[in-house]
Amino acid sequence: MLDPCGRVIGVNSFSADSSGGDGEFYFAVSLRELLPFLRKNGVEPVTNTLPCRSIEELNADERQRLEAAQSQARAALAERAESLREVREKAQLTAQMDVLEARENRMALALIALLGAIGAGYAAMVWRGDAERRTHTRIAAAFSAAALAAAVLLWFTRPGLSEINDRVEAAVAKAEGGDAPAPDGGSDASEGALICTLVPERSRVTAAKTDDVAFEWSADGCVNGRTQYGLGQAGEWQRVFAAQEDSAVAVNTYDPETRTLRTDRYLLGQDALAEAREARAAYAPPSCGVSDAARTLGEQQSALISKLPERPNERLVYSCTAKK
Repeated sequence: MLDPCGRVIGVNSFSADSSGGDGEFYFAVSLRELLPFLRKNGVEPVTNTLPCRSIEELNADERQRLEAAQSQARAALAERAESLREVREKAQLTAQMDVLEARENRMALALIALLGAIGAGYAAMVWRGDAERRTHTRIAAAFSAAALAAAVLLWFTRPGLSEINDRVEAAVAKAEGGDAPAPDGGSDASEGALICTLVPERSRVTAAKTDDVAFEWSADGCVNGRTQYGLGQAGEWQRVFAAQEDSAVAVNTYDPETRTLRTDRYLLGQDALAEAREARAAYAPPSCGVSDAARTLGEQQSALISKLPERPNERLVYSCTAKK
C-alpha cells in the first residue's frame, strides 16, 4: 500500500514492531522506480492520491477550526445580545406609551362615568318628591347606579404599571423564539438515516477504505438500530472496534451537533494489538435500548482508549447529511 506521502506499508510491517509502536515502517524508494517493479512481479499496488497530511497538522487545523467556530459563536452571541437589547428598549418605550395611554383613557372614562352618576343621582333626588316625574326619577336613579358601577369597574380594571414589564418580557421572548436556531442544529434533529462522506482536507488516509458510510443515528446513541455508542466523560459519543479480521484498532467518534463522524485507526504491533483485543473482549457492550447503556459503555471503553497511542495512524473525518 502506498500512502499519501509516497511511503510503502508492507503486509509484514505489523509484525516488525512487537513493543506496541505504531506498526509502520517505510521504504525510501521513488514511486517511479517502485511501481514498475511491483507490477513486473505481479503485484498491483493500491495508491492513495489524497493530500499528504500528518496527524499533527490535522490536529493544528482542527484547533484553528474550533477557535474560528468559537470566535464566530461569540460574535453571534454578541450580535444577538445587541439585537435583543434593541428589542427590549423599543418594547419598553412602546409598552410605557401604550400602558400609560390605556390608564389615562380608563381614568378619564371613569371620571366621566362618575360625573354622570353624580348628575343622575342629583336629578333623582330633586325629582323624588314630584309625583309627575316618578318615572324620570327611577330612570335617573338607575342610570346613576349604572354609571357609578361603570366608574368603579373602569378604575379598577385600568392597566397596572407592572404590565409594562410583562409586555416587554413577552416582546423579548417572541424575539428570542424567532431567532432560535433551525432544528438541523440540534442533536435530536440529527436523528434518522444519514449518509456520511469523507472530508479529505480533514483526513489522513493510508490503507482504509473511503467509501460513503450509512449511519442511522438515535438520540440515545444507538447506530443503525443495533450498535450502541458510549458517552465519554467529555460528552463525546464513541465506539471502539478491535475485530480479529482487522489489523487495526478503530475508535469512532460522532458529534450529533455538527453531524461529524470521525474514525481514528491505530496500526499497532502484534503484542499491542493482541492486548487491545484482549481488553476489548473483557467487556460485553450493552445492547441498544438498555437502561443507561451509553454511560455504561463509556466506562467500559475508557480503559482501552487510555492504552492507545497518543496519535492514530489514520484519521477519517466524515460529514453526514440526511439520507434522501
